[in-house]
Amino acid sequence: MHKLVTHGKYYFLSRLRRFGKSLFLDTLAETFLGNKELFKGLYIYDKYDFNPYPVIKISFGNGDYVKVEQYCLGEVLFI
Repeated sequence: MHKLVTHGKYYFLSRLRRFGKSLFLDTLAETFLGNKELFKGLYIYDKYDFNPYPVIKISFGNGDYVKVEQYCLGEVLFI
């Protein structure tokens, strides 16, 4: 994670279901939010400055995509 935070630019996170993607992203968010105490005793604790940065979290997990798809399809048919 330290290398990702200090040397990264853009990443696409692709893993199988139930492999900790959300947990990893929540951990990364806490790093960028500057919550240094959460990382006490871990490698990154004294390697990163923990200055707070804005974090935007977007979730597509609770959407009703069937209705959206039907709406879009209806709009296409009327054009």
